[in-house]
Amino acid sequence: MDERVREDMACLIDSPYRGPLLLELRDGTVKQSELKTRVGASQATISRALGVFEERDWISRTGHTYQLTRLGEFVADTFEVLETTMATAHDLHGVVEHVPFDEMGFDIGRLRGATVIRPTQADPLAPIHHAREFLDGSEAVEMLSHAFSPGSIDAIHQRSRMGQSTSVVVTTDVLESLAADRQFSRQLHEAIANGTLDLWEYDGRIPYILAIADDAVSFGVDDEAGHVIAVIDTDDELVLEWAAETVERYRTESTKLDAARFPLE
Repeated sequence: MDERVREDMACLIDSPYRGPLLLELRDGTVKQSELKTRVGASQATISRALGVFEERDWISRTGHTYQLTRLGEFVADTFEVLETTMATAHDLHGVVEHVPFDEMGFDIGRLRGATVIRPTQADPLAPIHHAREFLDGSEAVEMLSHAFSPGSIDAIHQRSRMGQSTSVVVTTDVLESLAADRQFSRQLHEAIANGTLDLWEYDGRIPYILAIADDAVSFGVDDEAGHVIAVIDTDDELVLEWAAETVERYRTESTKLDAARFPLE
């Protein structure tokens, strides 16, 4: 790597304040005193950083106010992409190898900026809890699944009572398991009967769990044992388009069920 390039990268990365400071300057003309408050650094630290930026022609100064130059805007945009990429890479560590990209219509780059929900010591079931929250409150939800947690069935039933629509494609083996449970069978019967749940039976393998709501996609990531180890949310347009097309494709290859599939007795 060119030494000058390395120095420019280091001037942003080696300081906890310079990167955020550069991004703050994208708001337009900003006073030095405002930057101190926004970034939370000392006046001396802000002054040194601004001096470094001026030397590189990333900013221009008029009195006590500063703004990005065209070159500075380019550097700030690039830095933000790098920062977001590295943050996402950190969140995906230990998860990404379980994402079936070969069966999906996008690559890992489309997950830049995605939210990754993983189990924590405080909440070992965080991904499952989040999946329930994702369903709550959205007027319309589309789902594709090879598994269902009790919380998901409860969420669908609750959505039905609130008049919110849900469309779900699920595998035959999961449906048979749900039909064998009296409570789940009753909840699904009610939701289908009142017209808020469209349930489709797919006689085959579904390789992932995904849901679409409010122009966002949420999909579960399983380990080799079939345990959900993370949920990933993204509003990336290409992923959203892929998810919508995938749900529709599975739906056209499935059989729509009526309430009689889940008898009350």
